[in-house]
Amino acid sequence: MKTQSSLKNFLLLALLLPGVMGGYGCQKLKKLLTKPPPAGVTQESVVIRMSGYEQTVTVRTTPAVLLAYLSDPRNWFSMSGLQTSNKPAAAAASQPAGQVGASFPLKMKKMGLEVSGNMILLRSTEEDLWLVWDNPKMFHLQRWKLKPIKEGTRLTLTMQTEVRDDLVSQVAAGMGIVEVVNKEIDRLMAGIQAHFDPSLNPADLVAKGLRGESYEGMFQSYTAQVGVDASPQAIAKWVSDVKNYGEVFGDLKFSEPITRSYQDMAVGEVVAAPAHFQMGPFKFKIDTFMVKTERKNGSVARLYMVAYGNIALADMVITPDRGGSLIKARMFTEVPSDPSAETMDLFLFGTRIPQVLADKVLAIKKGVEGAGSS
Repeated sequence: MKTQSSLKNFLLLALLLPGVMGGYGCQKLKKLLTKPPPAGVTQESVVIRMSGYEQTVTVRTTPAVLLAYLSDPRNWFSMSGLQTSNKPAAAAASQPAGQVGASFPLKMKKMGLEVSGNMILLRSTEEDLWLVWDNPKMFHLQRWKLKPIKEGTRLTLTMQTEVRDDLVSQVAAGMGIVEVVNKEIDRLMAGIQAHFDPSLNPADLVAKGLRGESYEGMFQSYTAQVGVDASPQAIAKWVSDVKNYGEVFGDLKFSEPITRSYQDMAVGEVVAAPAHFQMGPFKFKIDTFMVKTERKNGSVARLYMVAYGNIALADMVITPDRGGSLIKARMFTEVPSDPSAETMDLFLFGTRIPQVLADKVLAIKKGVEGAGSS
């Protein structure tokens, strides 16, 4: 049901686009969509399938009390099949628990698949709580919705997990890991109910038919790649220098200058900064979260962006290549699911992403090679 609704609304955006473009002009949009990549830049655009699950329960407490409880995932990690990582959080890794930008190390081990990372609080209002599980293996997003009702709070959890094509993920999927995780979510929601109403038994609630709804979602992934005549270490040093952030982030303008270097950040550390993006006559606010994520071959900088109820992830990977390096920049963005005016801005921003990424990798190439580092 959700997939059909998202597709319908996304198609509606496309149908409405010619009539609402106004001063920006359909010809300009056409040029954006058909413009070839700059020389030396390789681009790719693919649709990423997401496995979704949604569950709604009634919790006998107020939304404010429930929000405070959910805002610290350590309260419910064990009930969701997750466990706190043995590795301590970085000293400067996060804001205090419950505040936007807070980060919590955790890991999941199910059916031979082990994933470690940090749960990051991206959005918190009276009615909404967003958490993303930052890890190198998959994209995982949780949206909690709280609505006051006579009995307490109607709590809805909408969860989305990236469906990967690697062998380990395919084997795990064949063994039914999606169903196993969904059952864990059922137990989690029952556990939250019982926490605020001791007369309830989580096992009994699940046994009596407490179930959520599975669905499929979509994200769009854009990449731009270019070769650089410099070592990965030289590129990482140049990119991490706060003096070069203007070239690195381009049209993404931060409300306050970021003074903390990526190289100085600890793995799992989050730097939260409000910003805005300008595209022609369109300008919209974005909440950004820069994270240092651990990988097998080192670490990578990631930037989560939240705007108008949608989310995007940008990251950059630098690898050695024939005496130099390859820079691969990626934008992983949610397909808008409602035809609001704000979402139209995001849709138009989506048409600019390939050019934005190409400009970014070329700017980094020019800056690094111009600095003469190797």
